[in-house]
Amino acid sequence: DGLDGYDYLVVDTPPTKSLLTINALNAVEELYIPVDPGFFAVLGLTQLIGVIDDVRQYLDNGDLRLGGVILNRMLKNNCCSDIETSLRQAFGEQVLQTVIPNAVKVEESHSRFMPVTTYAAKIAASKAFHNLVQEIIERDGLRHKKDNRNGPGTAGTGDAA
Repeated sequence: DGLDGYDYLVVDTPPTKSLLTINALNAVEELYIPVDPGFFAVLGLTQLIGVIDDVRQYLDNGDLRLGGVILNRMLKNNCCSDIETSLRQAFGEQVLQTVIPNAVKVEESHSRFMPVTTYAAKIAASKAFHNLVQEIIERDGLRHKKDNRNGPGTAGTGDAA
């Protein structure tokens, strides 16, 4: 297929329960959900978990798994801290350790159609995005090691590492 030579493919969809999002969920094996600090974002996360279950069951994508929850646009305040604590309690190790801090430069990079890692490479958010990629690659490697311990030709549990 046309994806030979790629280890990862990122499919970014709007945070809606649209046909585009449903089709994307049906096409992928692993899902990482960025969550902004706010009541409605957390509520949307719980609704999305239900959509994931529906895609697994009704669209026959039993391979779809939650790879992780990404804390995005975080500030250093009590509200963000409370949300982080609640998500870590609810989702445990599925909440990634890397936290993406809020930064105006990220929004500026969007309006200039540039990756923030190019537009403002030295800000904390850019460094956090690099760390996020490394954490996901590391988790993926740990999961593959766990799968391989089950023996050749067998599938692992699919649990996130």
